[in-house]
Amino acid sequence: MSVLVFLHGMYRDAAPEAEYALEARLADVAAASGVTVYIHRGRAGLCDWDRAYRDWRCWPTRRGQLPVVGEILVELGEALVEVARQTGADTARPVVFGYSNGGFLAAAMASETSMVACGYVIAHAGGTPPMSFGLRPSAPALLIWGAHDPNREQMQALLHRMREGGWAPRHVETGGGHDLTGEDLALALRFALECSAN
Repeated sequence: MSVLVFLHGMYRDAAPEAEYALEARLADVAAASGVTVYIHRGRAGLCDWDRAYRDWRCWPTRRGQLPVVGEILVELGEALVEVARQTGADTARPVVFGYSNGGFLAAAMASETSMVACGYVIAHAGGTPPMSFGLRPSAPALLIWGAHDPNREQMQALLHRMREGGWAPRHVETGGGHDLTGEDLALALRFALECSAN
């Protein structure tokens, strides 16, 4: 059974309803495809570039926050052991799916860490330079952005950086904006199934 680790976009900890609805939709579509979804949670206080986001759940995305990435990888490894115990799924090489703020973390995980993943889906995000894609083995990757996405140029720059580092990511530009759509979810799940089959 394929395992998909979902790294959510930033959301207000006190008002998580829309985020939870999106995650439930992802889990339902994934289950129908035979994919197990594990949703890891960001931390409040990491979106420290604006006081308005201090109580939002976010991921470390700046160079100075790399030690927190290490802490999150330890937490994630422990959580995946439990997912394997509960479901019997093979969690040794999950597909990492990061959306928006979570996509920045997924890009950092792909370029800056020793995490072993089947592949990466990075949607509506970008990358925090400098990124060292050429310093570690490449993995399959899918980049998704919308034609009207405010992160479109950052995603195109990430595609360029990955190619420079010897990676060969697929990419899809949809007709949408920044929101994670049903089309995006279908693309991510198809990628996860293909990745796990190889």
